[in-house]
Amino acid sequence: MSDEIAIAKELYKKFGLKKASFIAFDNMQKATGEEETEYWLRVINRIALLDIAGDDFFETKSQTS
Repeated sequence: MSDEIAIAKELYKKFGLKKASFIAFDNMQKATGEEETEYWLRVINRIALLDIAGDDFFETKSQTS
């Protein structure tokens, strides 16, 4: 699967918080395995973080890792 941060950014920029969260949640419900379900949950969390902290949060976090 793709990087959840990249997917979250793409969905958030294209659809905004509400619709991006709905799309990710719908994908999570349709997931066939535990790993896929956890992946979409992480995407939902990243979307929420984007709304709260913005793009800079992920850039700062990756530079300190």
